[in-house]
Amino acid sequence: MQPRMIRGVKELVDYLAKQNIEMSESTIYRLKKHNEIPYQQITPRISVFDLNKIDDWLTGANND
Repeated sequence: MQPRMIRGVKELVDYLAKQNIEMSESTIYRLKKHNEIPYQQITPRISVFDLNKIDDWLTGANND
């Protein structure tokens, strides 16, 4: 499956809102801090999210 990448927490919040999932930026930052959401930290200020992994995470699918 081809990765679908987005950059930044704000873009992830927008993507989730389009999926009818309301989640705040602060919640996503907390999830990142505890490694409870799939993401890559490209630089200290840039996070990248693979939407395929986010979709699996939302549905509880194991993506190991």
